[in-house]
Amino acid sequence: GWDGAMSLDLIDPATRAELVGRLSAGTRLDLRMPNRSRVAQFSLAGADAALDAVTECGATIAAGGAYQP
Repeated sequence: GWDGAMSLDLIDPATRAELVGRLSAGTRLDLRMPNRSRVAQFSLAGADAALDAVTECGATIAAGGAYQP
């Protein structure tokens, strides 16, 4: 990965679709510990546009093309 980046592999298409949908529609992302205490909260402003670009990139690559943003 890149410095400062976090990866989350979503192999199951149903899980991936649900998470992407929630991130696209949400306004904030809470990170919480198992006991539900909040670690951090982030704005999701612009997340829908970013996720649309990721989805387009993935579809283009899957179809055998080269993605050009």
